[in-house]
Amino acid sequence: MNDPKLLTRPDMSEDAVAARFARNLAAFERYAPQLHSRLAHMDHLATRLTADDAGRIDIVFGDGALYHSDAVDYTNAQLADYFAQPERVYISMKTANKLLGLAGEFARWSVAYPETHEIPMTKDRTGNDASYVFVYGVGLGLHLAPLAAHAECRDLILVEPNFEHLRHSLSVIEWDEIFASIHASGGSVYFIFEREIDAISSRIREIVRETGTAFLDGSYVFQHFGSGMLNGARQAFHDDFALHIYGLGFYEDEVVMMSNAVTNLGRGTTKVIASPLPVRDTPVIVCGSGPSIDKDMDFIIANRENVILVSLGSSLRALRSHGLTPDYHVELENEEANARNVGNAVEEFGIPEGTTLIASTSVRPEVCRYFSDRVFYFRDRVSSTMLLSSGADPLGACGPAVANAALITLLYMGFRKMYLFGIDMGTRERDTYHAAATYIGMGKMPEWGGDNRFEVPANFGGTAYTEGILNWSRFTFENVVRLHRDLDCINCSDGVRIGHVTPQLSRLVTFPQGRLDREKVKDRIAEGMPNYSDKHCQSLWRREQLERHANGVFGRVNKILDGADPTGDMDWARALYSETRYADVVTTEPPTHAFLFGTTVLMLASMIWVEGRITDPDARVEYRRAALTEFRSLFARMSRRYTKLLDDVDEFFDGTRDELEAFKEDVA
Repeated sequence: MNDPKLLTRPDMSEDAVAARFARNLAAFERYAPQLHSRLAHMDHLATRLTADDAGRIDIVFGDGALYHSDAVDYTNAQLADYFAQPERVYISMKTANKLLGLAGEFARWSVAYPETHEIPMTKDRTGNDASYVFVYGVGLGLHLAPLAAHAECRDLILVEPNFEHLRHSLSVIEWDEIFASIHASGGSVYFIFEREIDAISSRIREIVRETGTAFLDGSYVFQHFGSGMLNGARQAFHDDFALHIYGLGFYEDEVVMMSNAVTNLGRGTTKVIASPLPVRDTPVIVCGSGPSIDKDMDFIIANRENVILVSLGSSLRALRSHGLTPDYHVELENEEANARNVGNAVEEFGIPEGTTLIASTSVRPEVCRYFSDRVFYFRDRVSSTMLLSSGADPLGACGPAVANAALITLLYMGFRKMYLFGIDMGTRERDTYHAAATYIGMGKMPEWGGDNRFEVPANFGGTAYTEGILNWSRFTFENVVRLHRDLDCINCSDGVRIGHVTPQLSRLVTFPQGRLDREKVKDRIAEGMPNYSDKHCQSLWRREQLERHANGVFGRVNKILDGADPTGDMDWARALYSETRYADVVTTEPPTHAFLFGTTVLMLASMIWVEGRITDPDARVEYRRAALTEFRSLFARMSRRYTKLLDDVDEFFDGTRDELEAFKEDVA
């Protein structure tokens, strides 16, 4: 065997296996101590490692076997096929024109650079190297070292549903060499033993976010053996690949959210959702804007007096057009389109008297003015929450869609009986994502559903269609429901099947008869919520601390960029990612990183995409040099705009500015 990628048979003599096992236990104690104790004390296994006189190795369980003869021959054949045509994933720059702000500006500059400088590019990345190798199935692990060597990867992410396989691998391969090689490159080996596909997907996203979302382009995907769970997890990785980039935010958006939050909280006193309220069994009809709500509107009207009625985003118009005034209306985003949607409904049907707005602190202030009664919540992982929440719980999983925000806020308000209408998470008809009575359904506002649409199981059987953001919303919704075992959630929507939620046709749903005292319910809930005053908001705004922290971060960023060598490796890009990344933990540190991270990731990802497709080494160096110049310019602009935000908020609090301005692209 002259090919270094092909395997030789390990010595499976008793002494050799014992020595190898001891070395590997020591390696796990050093590199993966969280697994060491479990591996060292597994005495009663359901599977067996076998090795015959010819050196054939297998894992057997009952009458079955994993490799059906020999692990070495199986893996050699599998690797030969794989290396001839490896499975790799690539980010797409087709939507560069749609990216916002400075990230979009840099992406468009990057994509245009090779053409304007007449530099040839390949369709996919040049060379074998990649930051990540995602492996579905460890088995005896014979494939791991060849894969890592071929990809020259930094991080090795291993999904294995059977922990006993890992235990057996300690008798067969040299884990110390694998760990040492990966750690020498600056990376780590990650193990995922989850048995649910969504949990695997979630853990992979956590790892990638921690280690380098910007460096995903060209990653390898390898499945070692077949199983329903591994097949599904691998397919889910491909289906959800774009979600690694979604939701990281933009610098400009953080400026807007901070400005909005200060405006919303910095005038007068309001109620906020701070902690979970006592559980109540009051039924709630939650109305989304999916197309299936149209056919259930008569049912909602007939049962309106028996329930708490909640509208979400675009569904406000659908309810108001049928003479319904919701008890609560939920808003999440700060987009102008969302504010216009509410404003148009008010202009058409009047101010919704008796409706309480439940809104993120970061929604546009004009939305709040349409409602006399308002409750704010703090969405997690945004700069305004980090600075202003002051002990209130940041609400995780309240995005990416308003349906997620409604689920979390209603749970915090104590509701445990929810009936979903129009929460379609997609559509039964491929190109129709909104109800006919919404402004989008009427053609007065543009449809926003993404282009990457794919088939998924429908709620009442058959096939539905979804796209990236809505599928992400479904995944997040399912995880929240799964964790709240006391939640009775009924899905009457004729859209996408939502896991852990009970499908039920509306005609089979019954509510307690008699008029519900909705005002009494709302009053009780309001009594349990703390007040948040403008004085408290102002007390949390510490200009000197914010400025000092930001100057430190921008200073370190400038040092990284000034010291970057375009002719060398890309360690500076890793350093920039690490400097701007913020951890998903509660911290008293000023939120500078929350402003920078999303835009930095998108800029780095754009650069990695382009430089990895330039074949000429000299041209690649010149592109990197030019990209570094752009990076310095863009971070300087971010620094200036941050200083202006601080000045604007100071003026707002001292009364010389009535309202904070929306984001302006640049500051001279």
